[in-house]
Parts: sequence; structure tokens; C-alpha cells
Amino acid sequence: RITRIICNPQSKYENIKEFTYNLLKNDNGEITEISTQIKNLNTGMIEVYFFDGAGRIYSEFKNAADFDQPDAFYEVKSIKWDDRGRKHSEINKDYSRDVHKELNEYSVTTQYSYDNWGGNYLTTLSYGRQDIDSHDPVRRCDISQTRSENGKLVLGSTKTEYDVQGNAIRQIIRDKNDTDYAITRSEYDGLGRLRKFIDTSGYVTALTYDEFDRMLSKRLPNKALIEWTYASYTPENYPVTIALNGVQVGSQTYDGLGRLTAISSGGRVSSATYTGANDTPDTTMDAMGQRITHTWISELHSVPDTIVGPDFMQSFSYDNITGALLESSETGSRSTQFKYYPSGLAKSEKITDSDIPMVEMERSWSLMGMTMTYRDISNNIVNIAYDNYGRYLTKTDPDVTSTVRYDDVGRLYYQKSTGYSDEIIIELGLDDFSREHTRKITSSSGEVMNITQNYYPNNQLKKRVTAVGLNIIRTENFEYDECNRLIHYYCEGSSPVVDAYNNAIAQQDFTLDDYNNITCCVTTLVGGLKDTAIYEFTNPDDPCQLITVTHSLHSHYPASYKLEYDHNGRMTKDEAGRTLHYDSTGRLVQVLSDDEESYYGYDSDNKIIKQISNQGKNTALYYLDDGIISEMDTHSNKHTRLVSGAMGIIGVNDDAK
Repeated sequence: RITRIICNPQSKYENIKEFTYNLLKNDNGEITEISTQIKNLNTGMIEVYFFDGAGRIYSEFKNAADFDQPDAFYEVKSIKWDDRGRKHSEINKDYSRDVHKELNEYSVTTQYSYDNWGGNYLTTLSYGRQDIDSHDPVRRCDISQTRSENGKLVLGSTKTEYDVQGNAIRQIIRDKNDTDYAITRSEYDGLGRLRKFIDTSGYVTALTYDEFDRMLSKRLPNKALIEWTYASYTPENYPVTIALNGVQVGSQTYDGLGRLTAISSGGRVSSATYTGANDTPDTTMDAMGQRITHTWISELHSVPDTIVGPDFMQSFSYDNITGALLESSETGSRSTQFKYYPSGLAKSEKITDSDIPMVEMERSWSLMGMTMTYRDISNNIVNIAYDNYGRYLTKTDPDVTSTVRYDDVGRLYYQKSTGYSDEIIIELGLDDFSREHTRKITSSSGEVMNITQNYYPNNQLKKRVTAVGLNIIRTENFEYDECNRLIHYYCEGSSPVVDAYNNAIAQQDFTLDDYNNITCCVTTLVGGLKDTAIYEFTNPDDPCQLITVTHSLHSHYPASYKLEYDHNGRMTKDEAGRTLHYDSTGRLVQVLSDDEESYYGYDSDNKIIKQISNQGKNTALYYLDDGIISEMDTHSNKHTRLVSGAMGIIGVNDDAK
């Protein structure tokens, strides 16, 4: 049995996991406990697994090193088995400590029921959800459906039929009343490869393959043909060219180890070089000849050490043992330092910009990784609470509080946000297939907005009606072609949609080519005026690069404009005549117009972190994970906080600090 796993032995990256096996007996020599302990000697994290006499795990414990209790163990999973060796039930648990250091426990129990074939046909969760998945091997079909345990809520079902080889040949989606709603069909060859797919509208997509089961062609419902060729020296899936209707639009080359060495697309070629057998490139070069050099730390699964280009440098440092990112920085921009709990969950971030004082954010977690609190750069503490099942329940910010509710099968349908004297309630009506059918928004003033949506059987939006109070202010209808592309849009009502030129739209009709380019758009404005916009893609090397746009209704639109691009295909002149500049990684760094200059800065994660304008705007952006939570005006030191909820932003607060 394994007693130790040592990664990168006898180096500064050495990481050791130790396995300990225990067999306890009572005074009669009977075995009472079988367990295995796995300990990371570097972090102190410990997991203990308990086994029954058949070698099955029935309990799992984890130590609470994140709670500063490395010697305290909590059960995080409990499993029961039936007399046939099948899983009967499973309890997943989590724990957190509140501000008073009191322990809170969350748990979800999952129970499994089996049919006469021995298959799991019913899964019941302790919050009332039941998932049905019955399999009939005689009729060769499956039926899956979700319902509430109390019987008050039943969703739609999916029936899948199979051929004798086990390939899914027909899928029938039915509503809760067991009425057919959508049907798709599939056809296979003798090797079980999908040859034809017929969608809910009857449109057909046809496929062909080579002798190594690699896709050679795809014939779309509009008869467009996509074709691939592959590297001749290997049966692996290394596509070399791609063509549309017989015209090659891209190519790739590989070395003998299957690594990409060059990519050609739209007449632009980028390349990469490697050292030895490394899978990560040492250098990359774009179509403009800009070279970027990469260094990697192979002992930490090839994480980046430095990335250097003609106009930037990014550097990273890590915990040599765990591989956790300790610091990342971009020269002349932002540096971020990270700290972690023993489990590896993020504890804090210290952020330093080149021209802004250092700020810090902190987080706390449950034992199994649910976010419990975070402190933003303004020292505001946000608390997140969960129900007994570990589902997100409330978010409490100093200025706004949000509470959510779930229906009988666990779908989120309600959010109430309260701040000062304001209150907004959002209630969703979900259909049999969990699509948003209605959205009711009620403000503290009593004003109510209702949005109703209907769908096609393939889940594309068909109709949307918006009403304020009893008055319908907008009705929108959508129509699509055989490739599911929008071709007709209709809008009527007292509050129609307006376009970028502030024109109220009544109807739009789109024409698209086989590249999915919009080549013509006929817009009917409220009042009856019509504009025909022609989009020209005249670059012979790049059939998807828009060059010229002309309008027929000159009183409401510019007569024409021409777009310009650099050798990498990035737009350098837009429809408003603005000039756009990019750095060597392709990030937009400058926008120039007749009356304004804007500059953008980025961190080493390539997130935009700074917006500077000659009009006096100087804004720094701060993130929690991938979402912006704070903006700071560096001139006035004014902080704008964005508080997110389950259904988007629930509060915006401006604090002058």
C-alpha cells in the first residue's frame, strides 16, 4: 500500500503526502474500525476515510485547520449501503463559524431507490427534490424527470430511445402533462458514429468521418459545407485545415510531438516555439512580428513564471510547496499579493497600483469552501448566510440586504433586496423546462413591471412582452432561420427598443451569408421610415472582416463608414472615426477621438483595472473573482461599490472616503 507520495523530491518544490492505515480491534479480537488517514505534511491538512468490511467508504472526516483547529475533525460525508452493495443514502455536510465562533452545520441527504433491473431510478434530496431516471432495457428507452417529493410541482420529462447498439436515436421532450413538446432524431452508421441529426424543426445536419473516426465534413441545414483535413502522420485528432464551401479559411501546423507551431487565419499567421519536450511555448509571435517570451515552472505543473513582450512584463511567484500564487504583477501597473488558508482557499489580497495607495481585501469560508464573508477595499464587510442545506440564502452588506427563496425542487425564483428605504422584489415564473417564463419586478413605490417570455421548442426566444402595471409597453417577436440565426425582429408598443443612433425600431430583417456574417439589415423605424444597411466583407484573405457599412436612410444614419484593421485583424478605426491602439497581447490600451483620449490599464491576469481620460476621469477597478465589486476615482478618492446578488447587481453605493 502507498505510504507516501513525494512530488519533486529533494528540491525546493518537494511536497509530501503521508498515508496511515489503521485497523482497530476490540478485546475479543474483532475488527471494529478500518480507516485511512491522508496528511499533507506541508500544509497540515488531514483527511480520514472509514471503511466497512467490504472495503467501501462509509464516512469521511476533515480537519479544521482553516478554523485554527488542526486537531479538530468534522464529518463531511456519510454513506450507507444496502445488502446488495448499492449506495442507499449519502449525507454531505459542511460547517462554518459565525462572528461569535459558534459552529453552524449544513447538510444535504441524498437517498437512492432502485428498480427491479437494479438501476437507480429515483434520487431524493432532503430539500424535497426528486430526480427520476428510469431505464427500460426491453423497450430500450430512458425517461428522466424532476418533481417535488410532496407532489405539488412536476417538471417536464425527457424520453430517450436507443437502437440495439445503445445509440440515442430519438429524444422526446414532454411537458408536465406528458404532451410531446420537442422531438429530435439521430442516425448512426455501423460503427456508432453520428451521421445525421434532425432538430426540433426538422432541419438536418449531416456528418462524415475518416477511417480514424475524425470528422471530415459537416453539412449544415442551409447546405453550407464545412470540411477538415488532418495531419497525415498520425491518427490523432490534429486538424490541419478548415474550409467552408471548398474555400480554405484556416490552417494549423504541428511538430512531431503534436504541439501547435503555427496558426493561419484570415491571412494572418502566428507561431510558437518550444524547448525540448515541453508542452508550453517559450515564444509566441503574432502576425505583426511581435514576439512574447514565456518562462514556466515545470515542477508546479508548468505555471507561468514570467511573460515578457515588447511593451509589457508580467511576473508571478508561488508557494514552492503548494503551487499557490503568492504574487502577480505587471510592470508599471498593478501588483497583487495573495495569502491562503491551509486548505488553499484565498484569505486575503493586497493590491498595489503604481499611482494608488495599497488596498486590501479579505475572505472567509466554510470548511468545504462556501464564501461566508468578504471585506472590500473600503473596509465594508459583507456576510453571506446559507440555509440548512447549504444553499445561498442572504447577503448582508452595510447598505443593502438580499434574501432569496427556492421552489419545491430547489430552483431559485425569488429575490428581495432592501437598502435604506428602498426595496425591490424580483419573482421568476419558471416553466416546465426551467426556462424563465415570467419576471415580476416590484419596487418600494408599488410600481410593478412584468416581463413574459415564450420559447420555440429548441429553447430560442420567440416572444417577449413587457408591461408596467396594466399597460403593455413593448411586445417583441423573434424569428430564426434553419441555422437558428435571428432573421426577423418585430417590436411594437409605447416604449420601443432604440438603436445606437437613438432611432425607435419597429422591425428588423437580417440577411446572413454562410460565414454567419450579417450582409444586409433592413430596419423599419417607428413611423414607417426604412433603412437598408449593407455590410461588405471585401478582404479576400478574411471573409469575416467587416470593411464597409452603407445606409440608405441618410437622415437618420451615416451614409457610409469604413473600418480599418491592423495586421493582427484588430480594429484600428471604428464606426465613429475613433482610433484604437493595442498592446502586443492584443489588449485595447488607447482610444482617440477628436475631443477625448482614453487609456486603459491591465493587471497580470489581463483584467482591465484602470480607465483614464483627458476629460478628468481616472478610475481604478477592483474584482472579487471575475466580477467588479469596487471602482475608485483616484482624483477624489471616491469609492463606488457594486454589490451582487443571485440575480445580478442589487446595490450601488458611492462612498467618499
